[in-house]
Amino acid sequence: METQNNQTILSAHSKVLYKQINYRKASVSFLLLLMGVSIAFMASSIIKDTKSALYMTVVVLGIAMALFFLFKMLFFSREFMYAPTQSEIKDFTLYFNPEELQNLINSIETGSIAIFKKISDSTNSGVRLDILLSDDHQFAACQIYKYVPYNYEAASDVYTINENAREKFCKCIKELGNNKTK
Repeated sequence: METQNNQTILSAHSKVLYKQINYRKASVSFLLLLMGVSIAFMASSIIKDTKSALYMTVVVLGIAMALFFLFKMLFFSREFMYAPTQSEIKDFTLYFNPEELQNLINSIETGSIAIFKKISDSTNSGVRLDILLSDDHQFAACQIYKYVPYNYEAASDVYTINENAREKFCKCIKELGNNKTK
């Protein structure tokens, strides 16, 4: 979740957002890491023919499993939380056509969600909207980026969605996210 662009949104709200370890994800990764090590160790103690394909396959799979879950435990067991409600923060990215940039900025400033009907299916669009939402919809922030050759640059300040428009905004973003995954 912590991309370079989300870093801007996170730093703008550093007083209410914090990073914590998700102990459930970390413990599952640790258990699977131990399973991978034990598979590799058991293969070396049970299979006596160290030149067989079965031995090599099991040892390589055990070591690969251990390394994969070590990586997952170290880098993917952290999550951002919204401090006042202890709610997890999810991030979303939406893409728009470049000609919609000013309309998108105006819509977010006024709290209108009509612009989201014009979302682009392509991830190669010229305008990107990065959004952070809390699970309980008590926090919503976004920032607009425009594509400049080889990079997205900020096209707006970080917007915090006000209390009146937040529920509509969150519902709309969740629906768009669900439609994109189907």
